[in-house]
Amino acid sequence: MRKRNLFDELMEGFDAVEAEREGKGRIKKVRAELADESPVQEESGTLAVPSTSPKEMSCPRRKSPL
Repeated sequence: MRKRNLFDELMEGFDAVEAEREGKGRIKKVRAELADESPVQEESGTLAVPSTSPKEMSCPRRKSPL
């Protein structure tokens, strides 16, 4: 399997955006539908974040199996 060149892919994306702005090309746009259990609150468009205590945030690596 060939290694990807992320810089070339990124530059290709920037070139596509620039071409669309100049009216030379078209970028495919896709609309995604949210699942029923989505954490996004539709009326405000914000993301519902679970509450976390300072103790849980102090050292998250201790619980990690990595």
